[in-house]
Amino acid sequence: MPDRFWEVPGMSSTEMKSYLSLIPISAKVRRRQNRMTILCIVLAVFLVTAVFSMADMAIRMETSNQLNKNGNWHIMVKDISPETAAELAAQEDVAAFSAYSDINASLTENYFAGDKRAALVGADDAILQIFPGMQCSTAPADGEVLVTANIRDWLDVTVGTAIPLTLPDGQTISLTVAGFNEDTSDANQYDAVVLVMNRSTFSQIAAQVEESFETQYFIQFKPHTNLRQSIVNIENKYGISEEKISENTYLMALNASSNNDYIVGLYAVAAVLAGMVVLAGIFMITGSINSNVAQRTSYYGMLRCLGAGKNQVRMLVRLEALFWCKTAVPAGCVLGIVSTWGLCSFLRGFIGEEFSSLPVLGISPVGIICGSALGLITVWFAASSPARRAAKASPITAATGNAVENAADSPCHARLFGSRAELSLGVSHATSSKKNLLLMTGSFALSILLFLSFSVLLRWVGFALNPLQSYAPDLSVAETSGQNVLDPVLVEQLEALPEVKHAFGRMYCPLPAEYQGKQGSIDLISYDTIQFGWAKKDLIDGTLPQESEDGTYPVLTVFDKSNSLTVGDTIQLEDAKLTVVGVLNDSPFSSTDSPIVICTEETFHQLTGQNRYAVIDIQLKNTTADAAIAQIHTLLSDTLNKQVVFSNRIEGNRMIQSTYWAFHLVVYAFLIVIAGITILNIINSISMSVSARMKQYGILRAIGMDDAQLKRMISAEAGTYAVSGLVVGIALGLVLNRKLYILLITHYFGAAWQVPWGCLAVIVVVVLAAVVLAVYNPVRRILMQPITATISEL
Repeated sequence: MPDRFWEVPGMSSTEMKSYLSLIPISAKVRRRQNRMTILCIVLAVFLVTAVFSMADMAIRMETSNQLNKNGNWHIMVKDISPETAAELAAQEDVAAFSAYSDINASLTENYFAGDKRAALVGADDAILQIFPGMQCSTAPADGEVLVTANIRDWLDVTVGTAIPLTLPDGQTISLTVAGFNEDTSDANQYDAVVLVMNRSTFSQIAAQVEESFETQYFIQFKPHTNLRQSIVNIENKYGISEEKISENTYLMALNASSNNDYIVGLYAVAAVLAGMVVLAGIFMITGSINSNVAQRTSYYGMLRCLGAGKNQVRMLVRLEALFWCKTAVPAGCVLGIVSTWGLCSFLRGFIGEEFSSLPVLGISPVGIICGSALGLITVWFAASSPARRAAKASPITAATGNAVENAADSPCHARLFGSRAELSLGVSHATSSKKNLLLMTGSFALSILLFLSFSVLLRWVGFALNPLQSYAPDLSVAETSGQNVLDPVLVEQLEALPEVKHAFGRMYCPLPAEYQGKQGSIDLISYDTIQFGWAKKDLIDGTLPQESEDGTYPVLTVFDKSNSLTVGDTIQLEDAKLTVVGVLNDSPFSSTDSPIVICTEETFHQLTGQNRYAVIDIQLKNTTADAAIAQIHTLLSDTLNKQVVFSNRIEGNRMIQSTYWAFHLVVYAFLIVIAGITILNIINSISMSVSARMKQYGILRAIGMDDAQLKRMISAEAGTYAVSGLVVGIALGLVLNRKLYILLITHYFGAAWQVPWGCLAVIVVVVLAAVVLAVYNPVRRILMQPITATISEL
């Protein structure tokens, strides 16, 4: 078969090299018809580029934040000999290695720098490489320390200044400041400072106070190391058990190398969501190309008339699709990059300090490669099926057109003038092409799946970030060993201050107990009225405690994987019995080996005889009022001592709240993009479907179909796509929503899954809006054309 089978008027034979030269000519002639297909490719590439680029920027930001906050170390090893430590430091894949010991990390002992409680750390010189947040040109020498920068809030110190360190035995030694650690969030929270010194100075201080300590070893691996394999090699080579190795969970997770069960679960969730994003793009492109080729059947039949072989037509369709990528893929990538820059600029400039390390004008190779690959590969394979169908177009098709035979074959053709014939015809149009129906249904369903899946992430963030809870304090006063020593009068005095929104206390007492047929202990904690009010929304089973009945005291417990107590269980104390009447999914307390049991203050007093608090929490009306914070600190000055500490959580709460709102912003922006693309996809598909049947619509109008019937027919076609998408999408979406909810929330927080009626309502509204918008333009275009022009249109 010769390549040159068609000579275009006005073009010499030397210009017409082969039938492939028709591709740019066809693209120019059909610029308007191809516009929606190109737009679909642009949007699909944009979606994938933007999502993966933003994920890349977020990983870079979190990596930087974690390096400064938690250190650039991958694992920490304990309980090994000095000889083994030396061999580990000499490993080829180890970039940095440092011994690490600490004293008073719990801040329960009387070490003070000035009048602030101090924790002491002894480490090797490589600690500066492992913790880049420490600002010091050289490691501290003997008698020198690196100190958290918050010390400058109450002491006038600079590099070279001597600071006093008071030891538990009352002795005071002088240490010289060699540098500062700018990460002060933890130190500020506990109103303390951290002093980092070399191991020689640390050992001298420990010997002076006869303090014992354990030595652990931080290991930082070299770049491009297989982290998981390196850890396994260390375990096997040196016989170190998994219990002796701790991972830097955040850093390992960001490197996709964590074996933490929860992180592995998040990997799976991220992979599923990323896969659905890619599939949404694939369905969109495939459906658009399928519709584009379907309306040009007569064109390909004409090529067959002129001598084109089936293989030539197949290649023509594929290369024509790739020709669209010449502009669509770069445009989608550029749009994705620019949107990423805009979102990063907004987060960094308007949300908060948490995003100060977010790259503003970063280029993500991952995003560009994923977006480009999606566009090119999907277009190539998406064109395969339409190419095969185009190659089967017989020469007779060129004469009969695209859709006339469809009209004759329609099962409702015989009932054209029936009262509901137009509805049957519209449904028939939607279902006549099984592949097109599948693509449209899949596109709708994937969008619904993405919406229902990401809605779980929004709920998960609310559970995972404690500072977002109603009970989260801005300031706290606590006895370091958990003793109930704080006078309740303090709460009344704090409540009286105009700047204080709420002040509330909690009593604490560990008690031996018997429950579920076993001996153990419980952590008994008191709540006042306002705290029970907050707890009501966290109830996942049962009710709040009422008055005691039958000599038993009603209590609450807190869900935890290690806590097996449920509603109705009894807890036998030495001289009293407690009954669990409710289970909370969350509380302000860290999990321990003992179940947390919450009771009223009156019950606590009757069980223990105590009426003082172990902790008092304070919520402010304005967290930026430094004068109010100073006034509260002055009020508490007589209470604060070596055992009672004041902590400021405002900075940490503000950062987490900024993260929360930024996460919501990104997810909602993504969902809006998904909804917009879904609407454009169905508009495009309906528009192309109408274009493919334009001659048929002209015939129907010519034999008596009025404008209202035409509108109902096209609406029925769009409605069929929408209903099938809703049914499949909601059915699969609810299953996936429930599985994700159980994996991320129920398993760890205890909250039971419920049908997300609000999300379903939003989905239905968006789909109905898509149908309305999809019908409007095609109907208007048909009605504006004369019947004779519609019939003669090719």
